[in-house]
Amino acid sequence: MAEIKDLGYRESLEGLPQELLDSLTITKINPLDKELLEIIKSFDGVATLDEIAIRHYRKTNKIAKRSLINNRLLALVKKHYLSKKAGQKGVYEIVEKQQIEVPFPVDNDVPF
Repeated sequence: MAEIKDLGYRESLEGLPQELLDSLTITKINPLDKELLEIIKSFDGVATLDEIAIRHYRKTNKIAKRSLINNRLLALVKKHYLSKKAGQKGVYEIVEKQQIEVPFPVDNDVPF
């Protein structure tokens, strides 16, 4: 299952000098996006739009418009956090991070 707690960053930003932080192009994740990903994760990584809307309501006591939830889910698909389940309308699943095999030997002495 994909880890959700540190969306978009493989490195912690904690303890970095301000000069470096100022040079990064960091955008904050939409809080609703994070909630939706956590909801889908609670369904073992696969959920329907209806299930997501119901769990979101139970968790927040707020009714989010279906179109808003759907738009946020589609944005998460574009960012490769989710994928649409093939052949099933309105079903989303968390994308597993794949290991990439390097087709040539890597020189570990090279600094970059």
